[in-house]
Amino acid sequence: MKEIRLCWATTITVVAGSAPVQYTDWEIATPDARERLEAESQSANASDGPDTYWVEERDTPR
Repeated sequence: MKEIRLCWATTITVVAGSAPVQYTDWEIATPDARERLEAESQSANASDGPDTYWVEERDTPR
């Protein structure tokens, strides 16, 4: 089973991947949850810049 969450950079830096990251709690990766988080990410990226928000996925811990 997979889990997903919405993540975003708190600052923009020149070095890729070095910005502090904030995120929402993990939730089960249902189609509805994925659609909602992808829509939130796309909307936020439209206002804050590309790749500022993204959906992260992981295997559910056992």
